[in-house]
Amino acid sequence: MVHIPQRARPARRISSTRVKLLLLGFAVLLLALGLAPIIPYYLPKGDYEQANATANPPLKQLRIIYFDSLYVDFPNRELLNLVKLLKIVHNVSVYLGENATVAQLMEIIRSGNFDVLIIRAHSAPMETGSPFEKGIAIFGERADEEKYFIEQLAGLVRRARPLWGVGVYYALTPLEFEGLNFSNKIVILLSCGGFDDYMQGVIAGGGGIYASWTGFVSVEENDKVAKSILTNLLNGRHPLYGVIGVVDSQYGSKFLAAAPRRNTAQ
Repeated sequence: MVHIPQRARPARRISSTRVKLLLLGFAVLLLALGLAPIIPYYLPKGDYEQANATANPPLKQLRIIYFDSLYVDFPNRELLNLVKLLKIVHNVSVYLGENATVAQLMEIIRSGNFDVLIIRAHSAPMETGSPFEKGIAIFGERADEEKYFIEQLAGLVRRARPLWGVGVYYALTPLEFEGLNFSNKIVILLSCGGFDDYMQGVIAGGGGIYASWTGFVSVEENDKVAKSILTNLLNGRHPLYGVIGVVDSQYGSKFLAAAPRRNTAQ
């Protein structure tokens, strides 16, 4: 008896329509689970053009934290004078230069005891991990001695070296911002390329607004935006009034803001 082998059945192809239906079903599942709000909503400039520009002093006293690690190499007295004026009408805490440490920034972020957090710092490539991953380099804290051992093992802190190769510093990684509650808070990172790196952690943490640069930025343009933000707060405006979409003419980077996607259901 001759055995005639059966021909193998061709693999069934999934039609593009079926793939679309599967993706649609997955999106509906996300909505049902309440995960959709973590999708970022990029704030257009017009969102803040209607901000209250007349309340002076502001009706609400804000808890503002000004964390300036950049002051070590690039001191700016004009910004510091604006911060001092803010203390007249707001509850302001200042961390400057060598007093702006990794431990203090971690404590600030985890406590959530602020309405507006302004971080002026360098962004530097980290020595370990992805070559494209950058951290908030704390220039008041050189990595000359071994510190933050547990935090480094957890990936929250790493050693970072600026692009110009002068010294090694401790840097806070984007992982530190994940899983925290930033509801009704504004986090502003005045640093190169901080927009994509830290945005998701802030807006996923309960509805915060996050603003930073999309790429490299000059110190002069960075401080120009910082001055506008501080002046807005002094004049009773939203801190991001008039600065969304600002472009650094030297590098072409944009200053953008993002928040959780709005619920448009009536």
